[in-house]
Amino acid sequence: MKIPTKKLKCGFEMPVFGLGTWRMGGGYKKGTNTDKADINAIRAAIKLGVMHIDTAELYGEGHTEELVGKAIRGNDRKKLFIASKVNGQNLSYRNVINSCKASLKRLKTDYLDLYIIHWPNHKISIKTPCAPLTIS
Repeated sequence: MKIPTKKLKCGFEMPVFGLGTWRMGGGYKKGTNTDKADINAIRAAIKLGVMHIDTAELYGEGHTEELVGKAIRGNDRKKLFIASKVNGQNLSYRNVINSCKASLKRLKTDYLDLYIIHWPNHKISIKTPCAPLTIS
């Protein structure tokens, strides 16, 4: 199946729909009773042409990202569009960096195609410091 993409004015292109992974690997707490089925579901979606996979550090306390990492292993990473989200409690500059690094490690990939704020948190300023943002 060929999934249409949307090209933004800036040239960024992404699939118009994808696979959400909420509740795979647990809800807000880690679960392990359906890991094999969850991995197989993600793999089946990829086989059917779904290349956009959406996850978050919050899902299953990070376990869902681990399952996505296992499911995408063996696929051409350049053909996948992986999105993850930073928890609203981790919006300070340093915590965003650390959360992203932890997500990359759990996903076993060296980049994300999209990284967004899961829930806004008005108690934490998202103003960036003067230093450039680096994740290495």
